[in-house]
Amino acid sequence: MTGFTRRDFNRAAAAAGATTLAAPALVRAQSKKLKVGVLDRGTAWLDTGTFESLMQAGQFVQVIEERQGLKIGCIEEVAFRMNYINAEKLAEIAQPFGIGRDIHVGDTIIGIKGRVGFEAAAPLIIIKAHHTLEKHVLTEQQLYWKEQLANWYGSLLHKGQFVEPVMRNIETFLGDTQSHVTGKVHVYLAPHRFHVEGIESPYDLMSSKFGSYSEMNNAWNGDDVRGFSKVASNQVMIYGKVSDSVNQ
Repeated sequence: MTGFTRRDFNRAAAAAGATTLAAPALVRAQSKKLKVGVLDRGTAWLDTGTFESLMQAGQFVQVIEERQGLKIGCIEEVAFRMNYINAEKLAEIAQPFGIGRDIHVGDTIIGIKGRVGFEAAAPLIIIKAHHTLEKHVLTEQQLYWKEQLANWYGSLLHKGQFVEPVMRNIETFLGDTQSHVTGKVHVYLAPHRFHVEGIESPYDLMSSKFGSYSEMNNAWNGDDVRGFSKVASNQVMIYGKVSDSVNQ
């Protein structure tokens, strides 16, 4: 609704005996000032007029964000899509700190080594932030194979092999690993350096409810460990017994 005044609201509230949106809407409908539209499919209307409905709305938003990995009402995403902030803005913020200035030495496609100086504050911060997010949400094997294939992909791309079919295969794998890589990353900027202070993600695998790093784990007990050790070492035990029987 647009153009609704405080006078309209007070009149409607007095008539209805409550300060709800329903009464003002009725007044506007009677005065032919109410505009009504049909919500698109998939749209959810959440009424937060009572404590109960407010809690239900909060739970709904929580479930959507955790299940889909999306942020509802994310002001940072809105600012990015509206072009209020972008990589150029990040560079503008970070460059006065002297961040992102470096010299790269590498091999060229014609077989000689080269050196180039560059300043890329925004890309370095974005890459570091993204990598930190990946370390929180990807498994050990996902991180390992992504790094191996990413290095190989970069090498082929640098050599002009973009149309090589294996590049599409690698892209499929790399793209699939990013389905859970979403969230917020907090970055601290200082003169000539920066560091990531922390991340927030519904897919974060680092949680105290599973245990404490290098100290304890809440997912199993001592008996589970002994049983797992027997299963994991079973083939080695068989190998040792067979070797001993042959050598006797």
